[in-house]
Amino acid sequence: MSNEPAPPGCSTPVAAKIMSPDRVETSIGTPEVSAGVPALEAAERVFDNLGSLRAVEGFLNCYSHGVDRSLAPGVHFDGADASNKLLILDELMNSEPFFTEDLELV
Repeated sequence: MSNEPAPPGCSTPVAAKIMSPDRVETSIGTPEVSAGVPALEAAERVFDNLGSLRAVEGFLNCYSHGVDRSLAPGVHFDGADASNKLLILDELMNSEPFFTEDLELV
């Protein structure tokens, strides 16, 4: 046990190396923290940032599903027309889009 005094609100001394600092630079600013508790403004900023991160995560999760769904008609046309069938290609596909005669992206 160290001879350090107990932090405010604690009855037992805590080693400084495991304590959270009162000031930390972050990408969303420098939150004000006292005894491990963020100020109201800092908590709101963190909550808003978490909402933004979850929105991006939701978009990215749905984006891959949309790409999969857009590939399904082409795979169905080429013979993989049931859930137990697989389409194997001779060559690697590329990411270049191609257009039909009426300029629709396929």
